[in-house]
Amino acid sequence: MKKILSTLLIVCFCALLFVACDNNANAPTDNTGNTDDPQNESIITSDLEEDKNWETFLAEYEAFVDDYIELTNKYKANPTDLTIVNQYTEMSQKVAEWNQEIDEIKNELANDPTAAAEFADKLADIVKKLEKAQ
Repeated sequence: MKKILSTLLIVCFCALLFVACDNNANAPTDNTGNTDDPQNESIITSDLEEDKNWETFLAEYEAFVDDYIELTNKYKANPTDLTIVNQYTEMSQKVAEWNQEIDEIKNELANDPTAAAEFADKLADIVKKLEKAQ
């Protein structure tokens, strides 16, 4: 079970890293500047609401990694503890939720190469933390 979750985490890390590096994808192509269009207003509003969403995502992900490391240590101390199975299940569900958020993060980073580079650096630090723990 530990190997499955570890593999799932690494796949998620890699997917996020590739997302961060792909800063030209999904760039808006409509530059009409029509401010009367309600769709443009909703785009602007959603951009403001999602501002720095990737930072929140990474902060939550780093906390998740810390919890995962703690759970791994708990497993090493007592592999027969059945509460670990429930915690692994909950963690797997969280990873699945983050996989759904990847497109949102990708769109956010696609328009900001500086943020994409910062995202990739912070994600790499989280991956290093995970690798040290294993």
